[in-house]
Amino acid sequence: GGGGGGAETAQYSSALSAIQTLKVLKPYFWPSTGSVSEIAINRFRAVMTWVFVGLSKVASIISPIFLARATNGISALLQNGPGPTPVSSEVIWNLVIYAFLSFISKALK
Repeated sequence: GGGGGGAETAQYSSALSAIQTLKVLKPYFWPSTGSVSEIAINRFRAVMTWVFVGLSKVASIISPIFLARATNGISALLQNGPGPTPVSSEVIWNLVIYAFLSFISKALK
């Protein structure tokens, strides 16, 4: 034999419920060991990590809007016909903002 019963299988199961998983991960998201100043610093670090992740996501969602605005501005300039046409400062600013947000979305991950 040696098949083992259902109770033994459940006892040694590696599957955790969502609440059990959160309890295991809690010290990583909300540190609570060390001196008061260490706890404060580590909690600040944990919060700032999530702030930066959120900012990264926002920047990656918003940045294409500025690229589209710059593209539309360039398209409007090209519709004026051939010849040298000065690029408006609005197009340049939209490209600068797009580049900045793209960089932020990568740098804050």
